[in-house]
Amino acid sequence: MRRLDLQGQFDSGAFAAKLAPDINGSPVIAISSPDAGAVMRFLNYYSRLHGGDLTGSITPTLDNMAGQLVMRNFSVVDEPALGQYRTTLQNSPSSKNLPEAPQNGNSASFTKLRLTFSRSADKLGISEAVIWGPDVGVSLAGDIDYGADKVNLVGTFVPAYALNNLFTQIPLFGDLLGGRYGGLFAITFKVSGRASGPILTVNPLSAIAPGFLRKIFEFQKE
Repeated sequence: MRRLDLQGQFDSGAFAAKLAPDINGSPVIAISSPDAGAVMRFLNYYSRLHGGDLTGSITPTLDNMAGQLVMRNFSVVDEPALGQYRTTLQNSPSSKNLPEAPQNGNSASFTKLRLTFSRSADKLGISEAVIWGPDVGVSLAGDIDYGADKVNLVGTFVPAYALNNLFTQIPLFGDLLGGRYGGLFAITFKVSGRASGPILTVNPLSAIAPGFLRKIFEFQKE
Protein backbone atom coordinates (compact mmCIF):
# COMPACT_ATOMS: atom_id res chain seq x y z
CA MET A 1 0.00 0.00 0.00
CA ARG A 2 1.44 3.34 -1.05
CA ARG A 3 -1.34 5.79 -0.38
CA LEU A 4 -4.55 5.87 1.66
CA ASP A 5 -6.77 8.77 2.64
CA LEU A 6 -10.21 7.60 3.69
CA GLN A 7 -13.01 9.61 5.23
CA GLY A 8 -16.49 8.36 6.04
CA GLN A 9 -19.51 9.19 8.13
CA PHE A 10 -21.64 7.20 10.56
CA ASP A 11 -24.81 8.62 12.07
CA SER A 12 -22.84 9.11 15.29
CA GLY A 13 -19.75 10.72 13.77
CA ALA A 14 -16.96 10.57 11.23
CA PHE A 15 -14.39 7.87 10.50
CA ALA A 16 -10.94 8.59 9.08
CA ALA A 17 -7.93 6.50 8.05
CA LYS A 18 -4.74 7.88 6.54
CA LEU A 19 -1.36 6.43 5.60
CA ALA A 20 1.44 8.56 7.05
CA PRO A 21 4.89 8.08 8.63
CA ASP A 22 5.10 7.49 12.39
CA ILE A 23 7.64 9.16 14.69
CA ASN A 24 10.31 6.75 13.41
CA GLY A 25 9.52 7.43 9.76
CA SER A 26 7.85 4.04 9.14
CA PRO A 27 4.53 4.09 7.29
CA VAL A 28 1.43 3.38 9.39
CA ILE A 29 -2.30 3.76 8.91
CA ALA A 30 -3.66 6.16 11.53
CA ILE A 31 -7.37 5.65 12.22
CA SER A 32 -9.87 7.61 14.30
CA SER A 33 -13.59 7.73 15.02
CA PRO A 34 -15.79 9.11 17.82
CA ASP A 35 -17.88 5.89 17.77
CA ALA A 36 -15.82 2.71 18.06
CA GLY A 37 -18.99 0.63 18.37
CA ALA A 38 -20.23 1.78 14.97
CA VAL A 39 -16.86 0.88 13.41
CA MET A 40 -16.88 -2.61 14.96
CA ARG A 41 -20.42 -3.27 13.77
CA PHE A 42 -19.62 -1.99 10.28
CA LEU A 43 -16.61 -4.35 10.09
CA ASN A 44 -18.74 -7.19 11.53
CA TYR A 45 -16.26 -7.75 14.38
CA TYR A 46 -18.40 -7.18 17.48
CA SER A 47 -21.97 -5.96 17.84
CA ARG A 48 -22.24 -5.41 21.63
CA LEU A 49 -19.83 -2.46 21.82
CA HIS A 50 -21.48 0.97 22.08
CA GLY A 51 -19.85 4.39 21.81
CA GLY A 52 -16.17 4.96 22.45
CA ASP A 53 -13.59 7.34 21.04
CA LEU A 54 -11.29 5.25 18.82
CA THR A 55 -7.69 5.96 17.79
CA GLY A 56 -5.09 3.57 16.46
CA SER A 57 -2.15 2.84 14.22
CA ILE A 58 -1.82 -0.18 11.92
CA THR A 59 0.93 -1.36 9.60
CA PRO A 60 -0.07 -1.08 5.91
CA THR A 61 0.76 -4.68 4.89
CA LEU A 62 -2.70 -6.06 4.20
CA ASP A 63 -1.93 -9.79 4.58
CA ASN A 64 0.19 -9.35 7.71
CA MET A 65 -1.04 -6.38 9.71
CA ALA A 66 -0.07 -5.37 13.23
CA GLY A 67 -0.89 -2.42 15.38
CA GLN A 68 -2.44 -0.93 18.45
CA LEU A 69 -5.94 0.40 19.12
CA VAL A 70 -7.06 2.63 21.99
CA MET A 71 -10.70 3.21 22.92
CA ARG A 72 -12.05 5.53 25.61
CA ASN A 73 -15.44 5.84 27.31
CA PHE A 74 -17.43 2.97 25.84
CA SER A 75 -19.84 0.31 27.08
CA VAL A 76 -20.49 -3.37 26.43
CA VAL A 77 -24.21 -4.21 26.43
CA ASP A 78 -25.96 -7.58 26.85
CA GLU A 79 -22.74 -9.63 26.85
CA PRO A 80 -23.44 -13.02 28.56
CA ALA A 81 -19.75 -13.43 29.45
CA LEU A 82 -19.97 -10.47 31.82
CA GLY A 83 -22.89 -12.03 33.63
CA GLN A 84 -21.06 -15.36 33.89
CA TYR A 85 -17.97 -13.89 35.49
CA ARG A 86 -20.07 -11.87 37.93
CA THR A 87 -22.05 -14.96 38.93
CA THR A 88 -18.79 -16.82 39.54
CA LEU A 89 -17.50 -14.02 41.74
CA GLN A 90 -20.68 -13.73 43.76
CA ASN A 91 -20.56 -17.48 44.45
CA SER A 92 -16.89 -17.46 45.45
CA PRO A 93 -15.69 -17.61 49.09
CA SER A 94 -14.62 -13.96 48.83
CA SER A 95 -18.08 -12.77 47.74
CA LYS A 96 -18.86 -11.28 51.16
CA ASN A 97 -16.09 -8.74 50.49
CA LEU A 98 -17.44 -7.73 47.10
CA PRO A 99 -19.91 -4.94 46.40
CA GLU A 100 -23.31 -5.91 45.07
CA ALA A 101 -23.29 -6.56 41.34
CA PRO A 102 -25.18 -4.05 39.15
CA GLN A 103 -28.74 -4.92 38.19
CA ASN A 104 -27.83 -5.50 34.56
CA GLY A 105 -25.03 -7.98 35.11
CA ASN A 106 -24.51 -8.52 31.37
CA SER A 107 -23.48 -4.91 30.72
CA ALA A 108 -20.63 -2.68 31.88
CA SER A 109 -19.09 0.72 31.19
CA PHE A 110 -15.37 1.11 30.53
CA THR A 111 -13.03 4.08 30.62
CA LYS A 112 -10.20 2.84 28.44
CA LEU A 113 -8.98 -0.07 26.33
CA ARG A 114 -5.58 -0.68 24.77
CA LEU A 115 -5.24 -3.57 22.30
CA THR A 116 -1.98 -4.71 20.70
CA PHE A 117 -2.62 -7.17 17.89
CA SER A 118 -1.46 -8.85 14.68
CA ARG A 119 -3.66 -9.99 11.80
CA SER A 120 -2.86 -12.39 8.96
CA ALA A 121 -5.22 -13.77 6.33
CA ASP A 122 -6.58 -16.46 8.67
CA LYS A 123 -5.48 -15.52 12.18
CA LEU A 124 -5.94 -12.74 14.70
CA GLY A 125 -3.35 -12.59 17.48
CA ILE A 126 -3.78 -10.51 20.63
CA SER A 127 -0.43 -10.04 22.32
CA GLU A 128 -1.99 -7.88 25.03
CA ALA A 129 -5.32 -6.26 25.75
CA VAL A 130 -5.92 -4.21 28.89
CA ILE A 131 -9.35 -2.79 29.74
CA TRP A 132 -10.19 -0.52 32.65
CA GLY A 133 -13.50 0.74 33.98
CA PRO A 134 -15.30 1.70 37.19
CA ASP A 135 -16.76 -1.79 37.56
CA VAL A 136 -14.06 -4.12 36.26
CA GLY A 137 -10.51 -4.38 34.93
CA VAL A 138 -9.56 -7.02 32.35
CA SER A 139 -6.35 -8.37 30.84
CA LEU A 140 -6.48 -10.65 27.77
CA ALA A 141 -4.12 -12.44 25.37
CA GLY A 142 -4.29 -15.25 22.83
CA ASP A 143 -5.35 -15.86 19.24
CA ILE A 144 -8.30 -16.68 16.99
CA ASP A 145 -7.50 -18.98 14.06
CA TYR A 146 -10.30 -18.49 11.55
CA GLY A 147 -8.74 -20.91 9.03
CA ALA A 148 -8.75 -23.77 11.53
CA ASP A 149 -11.94 -22.51 13.27
CA LYS A 150 -10.19 -22.43 16.65
CA VAL A 151 -9.97 -19.86 19.44
CA ASN A 152 -7.58 -19.78 22.36
CA LEU A 153 -7.85 -16.72 24.62
CA VAL A 154 -6.94 -16.43 28.30
CA GLY A 155 -7.32 -13.52 30.66
CA THR A 156 -8.21 -12.16 34.06
CA PHE A 157 -11.14 -10.15 35.43
CA VAL A 158 -10.52 -7.88 38.41
CA PRO A 159 -13.86 -6.72 39.84
CA ALA A 160 -14.39 -3.46 41.68
CA TYR A 161 -10.73 -2.50 41.22
CA ALA A 162 -11.22 0.68 43.22
CA LEU A 163 -12.04 -1.43 46.28
CA ASN A 164 -9.12 -3.75 45.59
CA ASN A 165 -6.69 -0.89 45.24
CA LEU A 166 -7.87 0.63 48.52
CA PHE A 167 -6.43 -2.31 50.46
CA THR A 168 -3.08 -2.12 48.66
CA GLN A 169 -2.57 1.50 49.78
CA ILE A 170 -2.11 0.35 53.40
CA PRO A 171 1.59 0.49 54.37
CA LEU A 172 3.29 -2.93 54.63
CA PHE A 173 0.08 -4.80 53.71
CA GLY A 174 0.11 -3.23 50.27
CA ASP A 175 3.57 -4.64 49.55
CA LEU A 176 2.55 -8.07 50.78
CA LEU A 177 -0.47 -8.04 48.46
CA GLY A 178 1.58 -7.48 45.33
CA GLY A 179 2.51 -3.79 45.42
CA ARG A 180 0.56 -0.59 45.18
CA TYR A 181 -1.36 -1.66 42.10
CA GLY A 182 -2.11 -5.25 43.05
CA GLY A 183 -5.60 -6.68 43.38
CA LEU A 184 -7.30 -8.69 46.08
CA PHE A 185 -10.07 -10.46 44.16
CA ALA A 186 -9.98 -11.79 40.63
CA ILE A 187 -10.97 -14.66 38.37
CA THR A 188 -9.22 -16.15 35.37
CA PHE A 189 -11.11 -17.07 32.24
CA LYS A 190 -10.51 -19.02 29.06
CA VAL A 191 -12.24 -18.86 25.69
CA SER A 192 -11.58 -22.03 23.71
CA GLY A 193 -13.02 -24.38 21.10
CA ARG A 194 -14.37 -23.43 17.70
CA ALA A 195 -14.16 -19.79 16.66
CA SER A 196 -17.69 -20.09 15.29
CA GLY A 197 -18.96 -21.42 18.65
CA PRO A 198 -16.48 -20.60 21.45
CA ILE A 199 -16.79 -21.87 25.02
CA LEU A 200 -16.16 -19.56 27.98
CA THR A 201 -14.74 -21.07 31.18
CA VAL A 202 -14.21 -19.01 34.35
CA ASN A 203 -12.34 -19.97 37.53
CA PRO A 204 -12.00 -17.99 40.77
CA LEU A 205 -8.49 -17.16 41.92
CA SER A 206 -7.38 -17.16 45.53
CA ALA A 207 -8.19 -14.09 47.60
CA ILE A 208 -4.81 -12.52 46.76
CA ALA A 209 -4.39 -11.91 43.06
CA PRO A 210 -1.00 -12.47 41.35
CA GLY A 211 1.38 -9.59 40.89
CA PHE A 212 0.95 -9.48 37.11
CA LEU A 213 -2.43 -7.83 37.66
CA ARG A 214 -0.68 -4.60 38.55
CA LYS A 215 -0.48 -3.78 34.84
CA ILE A 216 -4.23 -3.13 34.88
CA PHE A 217 -3.81 -0.51 37.57
CA GLU A 218 -0.70 0.99 36.00
CA PHE A 219 -2.77 1.32 32.83
CA GLN A 220 -5.37 3.20 34.87
CA LYS A 221 -2.75 5.82 35.79
CA GLU A 222 -1.58 6.45 32.21
